[in-house]
Amino acid sequence: MVLDIPSDDYKSASDPSIPFFSFKEVIGTSVITHDTLNEFGLLCKTVVITNFDTVNNIAVTTKDPANPTDQIPPSTKGSQDEWISFVKITPNVGTGKGILELQLVTRENAKDPMKLAMKIKSFMDSGMNKNQIMEQINIEKTWA
Repeated sequence: MVLDIPSDDYKSASDPSIPFFSFKEVIGTSVITHDTLNEFGLLCKTVVITNFDTVNNIAVTTKDPANPTDQIPPSTKGSQDEWISFVKITPNVGTGKGILELQLVTRENAKDPMKLAMKIKSFMDSGMNKNQIMEQINIEKTWA
């Protein structure tokens, strides 16, 4: 499970020009947990939760299972634009009802070429040679 995505080289998750795949799932009365990198090999840029339960909140945890939960009030929609891979939805066990939408993105589409260019320039300015720069970029790719 990837808890924290090093997003220094990525575009803003709220950038509307990033192409994404929409994954939708019906929320019932059971807990839903997804790790999008392990399940789909994709990053999640946006989580949208629509709570159709007219009485109870839906609890949402993102990024890290140990994080505090956010609450989506009854009959409302909540969204979060942030690079994540973990999401856990906990509806009410008796009345839970809603829709979970994940906007999933390939790592390549998430990357910002200008940020990479700036990083390479800073490596060059620090005196690194071409091989050192390529080695550093390849080391960082293992995280991406």
